[in-house]
Amino acid sequence: YVQFSKRVSKKTLFNGALLFFTSCLILFWFLFRIKLPYLSAYFYIWVASFSITMTTQFWMLANDIFNPAEAKRLFGLIISGGSLGGILGGILTSQAVRWMRTEDLMFVAAGILILCMLLLHFLWKALPGIAETKAAPAIDQNKTSAKPNQKSQDNVSARKLLFGSSYLIMLAGLVILAKMASTVVDNQFNGIVEISIMGKDERTAFFGGFMAGLNALSFCMQLFVTSLALRYLGVGLSLWILPVGLTLTSGLTFLTPVLMTGLAIKLFDGSVNYSIQQASREVLYLPIQSAVRYRVKPVIDMLGFRVAKSLGGLYIAFLAPLWGLPDHRLSALVLCLIPVWLIIVWKMKKGYAVLLRSQLMDREQFERVTSARRATDVMSSLYDEKTFEEIKSFIDHRSSYARKLAATAYLTYTQSGKDLEAARRVVDQIIEDEALKETHGKKPLSVKETEEQDIRFLEDLIFYGSKEQAVKSETVSGYLEHYPDDALKKLGDIVREEGKSLEIKRRTLRLLGLLPKQEVVNLLIESLKDARDHAFRFEIIKTLNRLHDRNATLLMNRAAIKKEIFKEISLNEKIQKVRSYYETHRSASASDDYLAVTLKAIQDESLERVFHALDLLYPHEMMQIVYDRIVSRSPEDPVRSHAIELLHNSIEHDLFIALQRILEGRKDAPMEKEFIKILEEFAESPDRWFALTSFFLMTDLKLDIQHSRIKESLERSSFRLFQSKT
Repeated sequence: YVQFSKRVSKKTLFNGALLFFTSCLILFWFLFRIKLPYLSAYFYIWVASFSITMTTQFWMLANDIFNPAEAKRLFGLIISGGSLGGILGGILTSQAVRWMRTEDLMFVAAGILILCMLLLHFLWKALPGIAETKAAPAIDQNKTSAKPNQKSQDNVSARKLLFGSSYLIMLAGLVILAKMASTVVDNQFNGIVEISIMGKDERTAFFGGFMAGLNALSFCMQLFVTSLALRYLGVGLSLWILPVGLTLTSGLTFLTPVLMTGLAIKLFDGSVNYSIQQASREVLYLPIQSAVRYRVKPVIDMLGFRVAKSLGGLYIAFLAPLWGLPDHRLSALVLCLIPVWLIIVWKMKKGYAVLLRSQLMDREQFERVTSARRATDVMSSLYDEKTFEEIKSFIDHRSSYARKLAATAYLTYTQSGKDLEAARRVVDQIIEDEALKETHGKKPLSVKETEEQDIRFLEDLIFYGSKEQAVKSETVSGYLEHYPDDALKKLGDIVREEGKSLEIKRRTLRLLGLLPKQEVVNLLIESLKDARDHAFRFEIIKTLNRLHDRNATLLMNRAAIKKEIFKEISLNEKIQKVRSYYETHRSASASDDYLAVTLKAIQDESLERVFHALDLLYPHEMMQIVYDRIVSRSPEDPVRSHAIELLHNSIEHDLFIALQRILEGRKDAPMEKEFIKILEEFAESPDRWFALTSFFLMTDLKLDIQHSRIKESLERSSFRLFQSKT
C-alpha cells in the first residue's frame, strides 16, 4: 500500500483501493459459488485487511482536509458515522437475508463501495488541490523529524521515517498500548461473564444486548462528548482520559471481579477508545507533513494495530500463567501497562507542541513587514483635500495605531461637514496627548538626544529640593547606580500619579526599565491593577517585558498577571460586542465603515496587550510565533489554526478557554440594553479612544436623544476634543 501511494496521486490511490476491494467482493462471491476449501478462512483474513485499510485511508483523507480547529469540532461527529453505519449495516443485513442468500450480500457491500467512489468524485471536484497531488511525494528531510543522510529522496522507507522520529514512535506506542489493553479487557470481560452467567444461550443473549448498549453508548460519546473534550480539554488532556480511567476501573475490577465491575471496565474502554481516544490520536497526525503521513500512518494504523493484537495475546499467554492470574483478574496486566502509557502521553503532549511550532516555522518564517511611513505620517495627509484622500492608504497599515489615527481623521472630517481643520486638530491633539509629538514633523530623536533628555529629567527629579552635594554623571545608568533608591521612589510616585501626562509616564517607565529589580516589578504590577488608560497599561506591560528580558530571575506575580489577562480578555469581548451591534444596526452611509476600522484596530491592540502579558508567563518566542500567525492569517487558514492549537498546548487551561472565546471571533450582536451598558462604560473611560468611539457611535446610531446619559458621560470624561467644532 505504501509503495503504491508513492507512485500515484491521492485521487488514484483512494479510488484505486475502493475499486480493488469492490473487485475482491465480486471475486469472493464467485469463489463461494464453487465452494473452494478453506475459503472462509481466507475471507476472514481479507475482511480484517479491508476494514483496517479503509479506516486508515479514510482518516488520512480527513487529516488532509481538516485543520486542528475543524478536527476538534468535527472528528467526534465523523466518528459517530462509523457507529451509525454499524447499526444500519446490521439492520440492512437482517432484512436483506430474507430475500437473498448470505453470499449475495457481497453485492450489497460492493454497491456501498461504489457509492463511496461516487461521494469521492464530488469531494475531488470540491477539493481539486488535494485530488491531483501525489499521495506520498519525495520527502524533504529538513521538514521531517526523521533524518536520513540524503536530503531529499523518493525511496525513504516508512521504517526509516518511523524509527527516525521519536514523535512517530510514541504515536505508534499509543496505538499498541491502547489495543493491548483492550485485548486484556476483552479476555477479562469474557472470563467474568463466563463465571457470572450460566448457560450458553443465556450468555449469547447477554452478549447481544450488551453489544447493542455498548454501540449506543459509543455513538453518544462520539456525537456529544468527543468534540467537547477536544475543544475544552485539548488533545493533551483528552489523551489522559483512557489510561487514567482504565487505572481506576482495572483496580476496582481486580479487587472485586464481579459482573458489574466487568461491565464498567468494558463499557469505559469500548466507549472512550473509539471516541475521545481515536479522535485525539487522529488530531496528533495533523501537524505531520503530508508526504510523511502517507508513508507512516498505514504502518502505524494497519500493521501496528495487528501487531498490538498479537502482542496482547502473547502478553496474556505468558504473564497470566506465570503470575497465576485467572481470566477474571487479568486487569492486573492492564495496570502494568499504565505507567508506560502515562509517560508516553506526557511526552506526546510536549512533542505535539514542538511539532506544531516547527510546522509554523517551516511554513513561513517571521514576516516583518517594514514601512517607511510612521503612524504619525497620517498628519501629512491632512494638508488639503487632495492629499487627504491618501489617508485611506493607512487603513490597511500593519500598525493598528496608524489605522486608528487614519479612521478617526476621516470620521471627524465627514461628521464635521468636511472641516479639514477639525480633523487636523483632533489627530494633532491625540498625537500630542499620547506622547508621539516628538516623531511628528521632524526626524525621531537619536539615541544620544534621548539619553541627554533622560539625564536632564533625572537631574531635575533627583536633585529637586535636595540639600546634599550632587554627584553628577554623564549617563543615565550612572545616576541610577548612584541614586537607586531615590530614583525608584520618585519615578514610582510619577507612575502612581493620575494627573501626569502619558508622555512623562512613558519616559518614567523607560527609565524604570533600566532598573531590573524586584521592587520595580512589584511597583509596576501594582500600578497595572489600577491603570484605566489602556495606552498606559500597555506601556507598563512592555516595561515588565523589558525587565524580564534583562533579568530572567525576577519573579512575576502569576496570579496578578493572570488576573490582568482575564480583565483584558473581558474588555476584548466587550469591544467585539460593540462591533457586532454597530455592524448590525449602522446606517447605509455610516462614514464609509471607518468607524468599523477604528473599532477593529482597538480590538487588535487589546489582543496585542493580551499576548504581551502572556510573554511574562510563558516563553517569549513561542508567544510571538503564535501571535504573528494569528493576526497575519485569515480564520480559514490552517496555519492560524495550528497556531491556536500550539497556544492550547502551551498555556494554562483556564487561560486558553477564556482566550478561545475571542480567538474564535464570535459575532453574535448583543441586545440593545447590554450594548448601551457597555457604551456607557466606554464613555466614562479615561481612555481617549474609548471615549472617542463612543462619541462616533452615538452619532452614527443616532443615540444623542434616546441616551443622553452617554453624552453626559462624554462631557464629564477627561477627553475634551468634543468641545471642538466636531
